[in-house]
Amino acid sequence: EKYKITVSPNSDMSNPVFVDSTNDTTYQTTDTLDNDVYYWQIAHRVGITWTAGSVHSFTLEGGWTQLSDIPVAVSYGGSLAYEKDFYSNEECLVALSGADNQYVKIYYIDGDTWNDDITTPKTQGVGSAIVTHEAADETPIEEYPGPWVVFGENCDTLYYHSNRSGWWKEGQLPQSLGWGASMAYGVEYDVHHLYLIVGDVGSGPRNDFYRFTLPGYERAQQGGSGRLASSFARSLNDPGRVTVQYQLSTSARVRASVFDATGRQFGDLDAGAQKPGAHRLSWGQDAAGRKLSAGAYFVRIDIGAEQATLKAVVR
Repeated sequence: EKYKITVSPNSDMSNPVFVDSTNDTTYQTTDTLDNDVYYWQIAHRVGITWTAGSVHSFTLEGGWTQLSDIPVAVSYGGSLAYEKDFYSNEECLVALSGADNQYVKIYYIDGDTWNDDITTPKTQGVGSAIVTHEAADETPIEEYPGPWVVFGENCDTLYYHSNRSGWWKEGQLPQSLGWGASMAYGVEYDVHHLYLIVGDVGSGPRNDFYRFTLPGYERAQQGGSGRLASSFARSLNDPGRVTVQYQLSTSARVRASVFDATGRQFGDLDAGAQKPGAHRLSWGQDAAGRKLSAGAYFVRIDIGAEQATLKAVVR
């Protein structure tokens, strides 16, 4: 052979994971490597002498990687969803293990660890599903981002989970669920929906398909105003500040509170009675008088006959 190919995870080419010789200048190996950064080098033989060329690197990404095993066996009714934590912004996965178990397992992507259990109000039967969405953290603060769960054949109720107050029922499902039931989370024109197929309950496959608009978005959808779920108020892009604008159709007493992304309140304002027309409220400091740091904030505004919670992002 005229050429020798060496691949190593180390730049000095020590501890190679692959070495082979060939006469083919278009050689391709069938060996597999884990995702990582690797270094490679070609040596050329003239007579009995090998002359090594320069060392190059490549990064291998994609494909399947073995992660930490889920700490419970998974069977019928198992389901998995990606989530970005509403308060910490930490990326994680939430999993139902099915098999009539009664807990949700949480996997933290950054540490490759399974931590925490959430006990579910019902056992997880055939057709169980759990969903959430990265965009779910844009929901009004009262509604919370989920996750949203159905428990398959064991329950005909839709549930969602709040980190602060546990499990909540969100109403009856349109049909009983069975084998093959599945649910998905979608965002269209800033309105959040769940989609549901109901599966087979033993009487044969069914093709019924449903959409459910999440609470807090119905009014926004009808008015065409998008994610705010408010017909009278909106947040404004105001660098370094939290600013909201609202429109009063009649005189009203206006109260407002502002919260950081952890739910901690740092501002409270009673603006008193205000006349009809357009008005603005703005905050540029926290409770200690410091400039607001970059991040997400929430303003809860109350005009008596109507309330809204708005998200504002400080950059």
